[in-house]
Amino acid sequence: MTGEGAAELCMSLAEEVRTVRWAGCGPTRSMSDTVAALLTAPATTILDALALSAMSRKLLSHTVEQFGDDITTMDDDQLAAAFALTLLCRAVAILETKTGYSAEGFTGEADAIN
Repeated sequence: MTGEGAAELCMSLAEEVRTVRWAGCGPTRSMSDTVAALLTAPATTILDALALSAMSRKLLSHTVEQFGDDITTMDDDQLAAAFALTLLCRAVAILETKTGYSAEGFTGEADAIN
C-alpha cells in the first residue's frame, strides 16, 4: 500500500469487498488496514476526491442508517450527521459527473468497476 494514492487504495479495497461479499465472508484485517491508510494516502486529483468522498459517504451512511428515518426524533448531533450525509451525497454526484466514474466502484457497494 505504500505510496498508493487514495483512488488506487479505494479501488483495491473495492475489489477486496466484492471478493469477500461473493465468498460470503465478513470484513478482513486487510480491509481495515486499507481504510486506515486512506487517512494519510496521497490525494491530489479529482479522482482522489471522488474516492475519498465515496468512502466517507459509505462510512457516514452506515452511522446515519442507525438513526431511523424520522428527523423529529433525532438529537442535534444525529441531525447534523444526517445533513452532512445529504451534502456529501450531493458532492459525490458532482464528482461522478465531472470524472465519469461511479462512486460505487471505489467502495465495492455494487459490481461497478471503474
